[in-house]
Formats: sequence, structure tokens, C-alpha cells
Amino acid sequence: MNRPGRNGRTYLLPALLSHNPIDVVVLMLGTNDLKTQFGRAATKVAAAIARLLDDVAAHARTDTGQPPKVVLVSPPHIDVTAPDFAEVNGAFYDATSAAKAAQLAGLLAELAAAHGATFVDAATVTETGADGTHFSVPSHERFAGVLADEVRRVTG
Repeated sequence: MNRPGRNGRTYLLPALLSHNPIDVVVLMLGTNDLKTQFGRAATKVAAAIARLLDDVAAHARTDTGQPPKVVLVSPPHIDVTAPDFAEVNGAFYDATSAAKAAQLAGLLAELAAAHGATFVDAATVTETGADGTHFSVPSHERFAGVLADEVRRVTG
């Protein structure tokens, strides 16, 4: 199923180039790549995210000409037991998707370290809402606080 405009990499380059100079890039992707229709392993999702980090390093610049700081965020886990999961997301994700989502944090932490990026695991400060994939309402504020703290920390 081809859904135009849904490829993060094709959007990233024009976004980087049109927003230079950039001090910090926050990158949080991965859940949609784990949909059953794609059949991707968590390692393949991490490899695709590595290419995005390479794109940031190659094309984004601060006002001093250096690559920006990157905060790489691992998304929340998929909760197949959430009350509305089957109705809202059951056609897209399954228990295998959930297991792969749980693997992403470790893979992305390694990726962040290898690329000199800061790592945040959203699953440690959030829980999913009734649909099992998106943040619960209270999680938004908690996550925003953690992310704001990390951005302030990396920018000094």
C-alpha cells in the first residue's frame, strides 16, 4: 500500500535545508515502520533511522557551520492489551510488532551512541492510551518536560 507523503526520509532533506541553521534536531520515528504489512525487523527499522542520522549530519548546519545536536527518541511500546487496540490498530499491528517495538530502545540507544546523539526512551516516561500506540493524555506533558530538558541540556 503506497501512501504518498508518508516517507520520512523524502521529507527530511527539504525540511533540513529549508530550516538551516538548526541547533537541534529531534528525531522520533519507528512505530509505523513496525506495521505488519511491512514485515520489518527492528534491526531494519534502526538501520533506516541510521540513514536519517547520516542525512542530518550531511545536510543540516548550525549558524557556525557544524552539524546540529541530535536527540534520538525511541517511541513508546505498543500495548496490544489496551482497550481499543483491536478496534483501532489491530489491523496494523500485532504481538510481533509489539515485541519489535520493545527492541527498538536498545537498538536506538546504540545508534545514538555511535552517532554522538543524545538518546531518550519515550517508553520510560510515557504510557500509551486506549489505542495502544499513541501517548496517553497525561504522558504528553511528562514527555514534553523530558524532551525540553534534553534539548536545553544539549544546547547548553
